[in-house]
Amino acid sequence: MFDNCGVLGGDEGPELYQLTDAELIAVLTDAENVARAAAARQCAVIAEITARGVSSCYGYRDVPGLLQDVLRVDRGMARRWTRRASVTCAGSGAPTVLPVAAAAFDDGDISAAHLDAIDDALAGLPPHIKSDQRAEHETTLTELARAAHPGAVRAAGRYLIALAEQDTPPRDEELAAPRRELTLEWNAARSTLRVRGTFDKESGVRLETLLSPLAAPRPATEGSPDVRSRPQRYGDALAELLDHTERAAALPADGGEPPHIVVTMTLEQLTGELDAAALVNHDSPIPAGLARRLACDAKIIPAVLGARSEILDLGRAERTSPPGLRRALNLRDKGCVFPGCTRPHRWCHAHHLKYWSRGGATSLANMALLCTYHHTLVHHSDWEIQMGADGIPEAVPPVWIDPTRTPRRNHYHRKRHAG
Repeated sequence: MFDNCGVLGGDEGPELYQLTDAELIAVLTDAENVARAAAARQCAVIAEITARGVSSCYGYRDVPGLLQDVLRVDRGMARRWTRRASVTCAGSGAPTVLPVAAAAFDDGDISAAHLDAIDDALAGLPPHIKSDQRAEHETTLTELARAAHPGAVRAAGRYLIALAEQDTPPRDEELAAPRRELTLEWNAARSTLRVRGTFDKESGVRLETLLSPLAAPRPATEGSPDVRSRPQRYGDALAELLDHTERAAALPADGGEPPHIVVTMTLEQLTGELDAAALVNHDSPIPAGLARRLACDAKIIPAVLGARSEILDLGRAERTSPPGLRRALNLRDKGCVFPGCTRPHRWCHAHHLKYWSRGGATSLANMALLCTYHHTLVHHSDWEIQMGADGIPEAVPPVWIDPTRTPRRNHYHRKRHAG
């Protein structure tokens, strides 16, 4: 345990600053295991309190009211704890509502957040879903929770609910003339674009649906949680949506060809021998590392420049992931291969395991799908993507996360499509 000064167990161990990075991660993992065990125990106690009617004995109208005062938590959290207890162990020998998830929760394989995601998903299923189907969905979501973060479980739950609601006829709503306005205002001094707009309900829901999964807080990376504010997350989500739109197959023509971005860089910058800034759209500098990442899944237009940078020869565009190869990648990976990521294939770049600039082949065996965020992470961190012995891409974590560097796979897409 930790005291207020961040010392592990007082006299039981060294201070945190004396630990190695790997030891800190081990301490963090142990703390999480202790927290999960405590959460399971707490649920068991609350379930027994509920079954005995302890709250009424102390003059409380319900269990959440008792918990609110005893645990000093807000009403919403007290209700959530009561719900967790009711689905994991009803107390006094009563049957468990979610037996599979409850067993995993009690064993410490999944967290309380995982349990909440599973419970919310099953609670959101339409009434016509039979008990055996619900049990099957519970098992599927619990297996996913053992390997992924709660956000992936919530996304899978939304998918199951959407499938179950396909047979439900839509409600008739009054049609109205859509109101859509969009204002773009450039701030020349700051080189920023201010966007203001109003959309009708249909367009607003469609936009929110596209942005919401992209704006979700990112999983903790290198020990740090996502510190972006909600507006910042939605701003990043819109930028990612633009990136996807630019790479879509059918786009309006701009100068005789689909809209595109031109990155100008030297061969040394492309191969990583030089880190000088490249140029995007001929005049805006960007870091060479970003330019190399863009080259992973782009049209490469070779240009031979003279001593004064005049263009001596301009070659034809060569797509590094042609349509046939891209379809094969989509079929194999189904989405981002980074563990726990829920981005589908249409939001992903084709990443060269051995970089194209270093002689890597543009082939199915040397490519994997990565979303924009994880593509950037792989290019700028110690995470690596390699091909497994069975031809399935897998991620190799940095030493500070896993000293053994045991490869990890993203089971989310395969479990989703298997269902």
